[in-house]
Amino acid sequence: MIGQFAILILSIDALLRMLLDNDQTKEFIPEKLRKQNKYGAFSNGIWLVVILSGAIILIQTVMPGAASVLQQLTIRFVCLCGICGYS
Repeated sequence: MIGQFAILILSIDALLRMLLDNDQTKEFIPEKLRKQNKYGAFSNGIWLVVILSGAIILIQTVMPGAASVLQQLTIRFVCLCGICGYS
């Protein structure tokens, strides 16, 4: 259980570093979200991920067909980015 939690934290931190530590996104991301703690982790960015994931989980539990809609949107977004070969 502790190992799974550690992997979850590392995967969130890696994505946040890619987004928030990029020089090209500094004009779009507020300075408050790019605040780092003494260990170099983006503390306010982690709250952003918690709020967005919580909202997605809440929407899926409240709305009956939301899971399939979110899956379709995710596939379209990934295909738009050019990662997959089907749409």
